[in-house]
Amino acid sequence: MDLTVKPTDVSGAPLPVACTVTVRRNGTIAGTARCPAGAQAAFKSLGAHDVHHIAVEADGFHTGTVTVVTNGDLDELVPCVLRAADCCPDVPRVELLPSDLRRLLETYELEAPSREVRGRDVPTRTLPCACAPDRTIAARDIAGRAVTPLGWATLTLEQRGGLLNLYAKMRSITVGGRSAWSYVERLLRVDQDRIHVEVDSRLACEVRKMLDVFKDADDSLHEPGEGYRRAGSVKSREPRGNLQLSFSVPADGGPMHVDADVDEAAGLGHVTQVLRNWLTGGKTDPFDVHQILVAHQRASTQKMPAIGPYRPGYRLGLRAGPADYRLPAAPPV
Repeated sequence: MDLTVKPTDVSGAPLPVACTVTVRRNGTIAGTARCPAGAQAAFKSLGAHDVHHIAVEADGFHTGTVTVVTNGDLDELVPCVLRAADCCPDVPRVELLPSDLRRLLETYELEAPSREVRGRDVPTRTLPCACAPDRTIAARDIAGRAVTPLGWATLTLEQRGGLLNLYAKMRSITVGGRSAWSYVERLLRVDQDRIHVEVDSRLACEVRKMLDVFKDADDSLHEPGEGYRRAGSVKSREPRGNLQLSFSVPADGGPMHVDADVDEAAGLGHVTQVLRNWLTGGKTDPFDVHQILVAHQRASTQKMPAIGPYRPGYRLGLRAGPADYRLPAAPPV
């Protein structure tokens, strides 16, 4: 039996860097090959009806793995996920953002007395890119306190990536005949792994009707704002890249708030994610989430037709790589 291995990125495009492909059978190496960028590897005369484990290793990517049973000649795609530390985000300028997101950003102001906006936070439109000089750009008010200006310019690349992930994810889910994002009325806070927003309270009612798409979730790790109390939480049912909405309401009446985030995985995978972040003091990397959503939500979810394809609002490329590497244009959000 012959096996052809086609290394790809998560979008299904040929892997843009050289890689090593290894095929194992029963823990023993059955073959190995070095592939130039964009190439594929062929393995001849493998045993029939055997289980083979394929691994693709490439600089800048996590190892991609696939398990196959060789019942005949096979062509196998092996997708590889970019490592967040090695990727270069290509985020759009504010004037190129969708109008419904841009409108919210125009009224979003983040006050952070100690925050500094560094040159490396500013994106470039060309891939691949090198890190910009680490220069500090600190805005100050008339009292000399450090503040941040209005809107998109206040956000780091990680915050922009996290916001665009959640915008596109919520746009992909239909709730009450409209997108989940359409219920958002105001941006309150943007973090790299979540957003806090003011919403139309009908969102909470509608998602609880969608038992095939959402389930109740634990909201103990989601702290409501001052003067607010928890009002329940739901999570979408996909195995990877699922959306969690944690609601809170004020005790004395007022607009409903939502803490929205995307989990890398459901169930035990999410527990592992939480423990990792707790042990390291870190946060979920938005560029890892981007890759998960691109890989696992490329088409409508058959069991949950209310969840459509994920259309990323930005692209990821390698920070250092071949000069001719360009990611394909991202679909419109």
